[in-house]
Amino acid sequence: MVTAGQAGDEVQCPACHSRLAVPRLGGLAALEQAPAEPTPLRQWTVGHGWALAGLLVAAAAVTAAAGLRSWTVGTPLVLDGEIRAAVAGSDIVTVHRAYRDMARSGVYRPPLPDEARNQRIARSAEVFSWLLWGVAASAAAVAAIAFGMANGPRQRVVDDG
Repeated sequence: MVTAGQAGDEVQCPACHSRLAVPRLGGLAALEQAPAEPTPLRQWTVGHGWALAGLLVAAAAVTAAAGLRSWTVGTPLVLDGEIRAAVAGSDIVTVHRAYRDMARSGVYRPPLPDEARNQRIARSAEVFSWLLWGVAASAAAVAAIAFGMANGPRQRVVDDG
């Protein structure tokens, strides 16, 4: 196959390695056009499968971690309405005693049972969220390595026969 830029020159035949004269530009137009070679489609490999699996796992882990963090972050441990209801439901002596105890001991007060449960849930959710972020990072690394291996340089088979 020759191009218009090679008109009037000589080229080497890739099959027999002999030198062939290329006709001038006017003669090139009269020659038969070679059929275009179809571009080969890349084959789907195991590396591509690992890359896809890694990306899917990473996406699922990021989605789950972000959803878990948004569910737990910013959620008050005890709602204001619950505190007001507890104060309204107690007698004045109990409220005064609780206020006096808090004033003496500082701002800290031991958590109520519901608060303690919510704190445990929030800590567990945070740990699980970090684990999910780790899974996402690992899956993304697997996807990157697999994609690099699947699309890296191909080794050619040498025919010694």
